[in-house]
Amino acid sequence: GAYVEPGGGRDLALLRLETPLPLGPTLRPLCLPYSEHQRPPGTRCWALLAPNGSSIPKELVNVEVTLSESCGTRGDLTDDGEVLSPPDTFCITVPEGTSACQPDGGSALVCEERGIWFLLGTASVGGCAQGGPPLFTATPNYERWVAGITREAYFAETPPDPREEEEEEKEPTENPGAREHPKPTENPGVGGSPNTWRQA
Repeated sequence: GAYVEPGGGRDLALLRLETPLPLGPTLRPLCLPYSEHQRPPGTRCWALLAPNGSSIPKELVNVEVTLSESCGTRGDLTDDGEVLSPPDTFCITVPEGTSACQPDGGSALVCEERGIWFLLGTASVGGCAQGGPPLFTATPNYERWVAGITREAYFAETPPDPREEEEEEKEPTENPGAREHPKPTENPGVGGSPNTWRQA
């Protein structure tokens, strides 16, 4: 089930590795989206899912993201039979005929937006084993929290569509996709609300 802290459900954690990962052609970091991030129409999203009855994700599946308001009350059941749907979540649906429908807890939901790969969510609860679609924690809602803990995280904007925007000369900047965040604090809090992450 989801980790729920006293202040409410926030099924997300940050880890600092003792040894940096060896990045290369087959291992690259994902960009973190801003809190007001909106997915362009036709965005491709992928999740690593396992077939029903299996605990090992085996298949990379092209999935459809659904807004949290449309997920209803689908999620894990508590001991009292009540449905647990943590805040700041959204659900996914898999194509018909796809047997893979169960994510590994904490696994990534990644979306490609005009050549940039974003970490849009992490697997929280739900899935075919619980009788409903998987629920994912919406990472854009935690921009302020992540930025308050580490300024090393790279937040990025969706690159503009060259077909929709005219060419403009701009002065080069050191990091054109980044913006200033508050300095780390003891209790940075969570930025945004379930409604700040929305579909374009």
